[in-house]
Amino acid sequence: MTQLSSGEIAEIAEAVTSHLEKRRTLDVETHRKHHEYISSLIKEKETRKGRQEQWIRVVGGWGIILAITAMAAAGWEYLKHRLNG
Repeated sequence: MTQLSSGEIAEIAEAVTSHLEKRRTLDVETHRKHHEYISSLIKEKETRKGRQEQWIRVVGGWGIILAITAMAAAGWEYLKHRLNG
């Protein structure tokens, strides 16, 4: 097997780079804008998820308060009925 010289390696690297540049369908600026847009979508999704988790905690908390209140009211009504008999 023959060794390639550094000049030959550079030529091959240039040919590969040139070929890949020709195949590129997006310019650098458009590619950057796509990344920015995707980043904004990810941030928006994270924000929405945070709000959803907060709502679940709030609604869950009120559900617990409602359940305790309902049990207390039922207990009160039971005691009123039993004591007044």
